[in-house]
Amino acid sequence: STERLTEIFTLPQESCSTPNKIDKHPPTIIFKGVSFSYPQRQEGTTLSHMSFNVAPLQKIALVGPSG
Repeated sequence: STERLTEIFTLPQESCSTPNKIDKHPPTIIFKGVSFSYPQRQEGTTLSHMSFNVAPLQKIALVGPSG
């Protein structure tokens, strides 16, 4: 996974059409029924049908046994 992160961090940065605009009312991010699994693992899904909202300025961390 570290190799993949290094690959992602070396990608060119995307430009924004309005780089200096600050949104005074950022949107809430909504996850509905999200499922995730690692293709190389046979145990099944890591997350199954998870739903939650992330309010503006709120920080969320999903942490498992490996930290």
